[in-house]
Amino acid sequence: MKRFVFALISLFLGIILLFGLLKHIGWQEIKSTLSQISILEILYLLFMGFVYSILGSLRWREILSSQGYKFSIKEIYERDLAASSITYLVPQIPFGAEVFKGYILNSKKKDSASLEKGLTGVFIDGIFEYATQWTSITLGVISGIFILALPFKNFQIVAFVLALSLIGFFIYNLFSRKESMIKMFFKVDEENKVRLIEKEIMSFFNIKNPTFQKAFLFSFAAGLVKLFQYWTIVEFFGKSIPLSTALTITGLSIIFMGAPVGADLGTLDFGSALLFKQLGLGEGVGVAFALMVRLNNLTFGFLGVLLLIKLSLAELRHKIVEKIGKLFN
Repeated sequence: MKRFVFALISLFLGIILLFGLLKHIGWQEIKSTLSQISILEILYLLFMGFVYSILGSLRWREILSSQGYKFSIKEIYERDLAASSITYLVPQIPFGAEVFKGYILNSKKKDSASLEKGLTGVFIDGIFEYATQWTSITLGVISGIFILALPFKNFQIVAFVLALSLIGFFIYNLFSRKESMIKMFFKVDEENKVRLIEKEIMSFFNIKNPTFQKAFLFSFAAGLVKLFQYWTIVEFFGKSIPLSTALTITGLSIIFMGAPVGADLGTLDFGSALLFKQLGLGEGVGVAFALMVRLNNLTFGFLGVLLLIKLSLAELRHKIVEKIGKLFN
């Protein structure tokens, strides 16, 4: 109940923030910017959104395949899109997408050993997803520090060195560390289920592992598609920007979309307006950019909701048939 109230309050505040921003900038200015994009260009941006989402699904399919799960591309895409809609529309539910994915795998294979491997696949896919986002954020922040020409030059250098050090530390721990990170904080034996999942994850992140290589390439390609999609939106508004500015917009947009507000309502718009103003592109263009990003995300979010309902009804029907079958056995 508390989460539901929090979701309503955050949504209400997001709506107030959005309408306040529209009033401040003026709808005519935003409408004028949006009018520069044609229907064909919108369809092109949605196609890029589809490519981004299918790359993520292919990565998850590849990871699950190594764990013994066999899904067709259609099956995995439907399940991945349904799970993603939970994160986007109801971000107040912690690990909602991961829980849903685990439930799907549990219905696919009932034995606990297979389920552990499936959950390992969910965690590995999540690591790739968050690593891709954090890489975009890091590059965006570093690029933004230099582009915005902040007065503290020494801080720019320190931030750049610190970011490289953090990335290096992460890579070292990912590929070189053999000790359990869980055992650093908790007392668990080697046969503990959580420890077994950790072992699976650590063995997966091996640069010589062909599945890891494929998953990495899918993540890298998805990151490039997202960057190019955001870059293209700005270009469609008649604003020519260099790669460094596109990196900044992409990285900081991910931060703006991290607030626990459904559909990033208000937060993405306000953050984009402020960022685009600082970049000299105009507040109106920033809000128009946020609206185009939301159009893309809502399109796949609502499609995911429909698939979520479809999958839930199919699972419910399966359980009812299973119960009826047991009554006659």
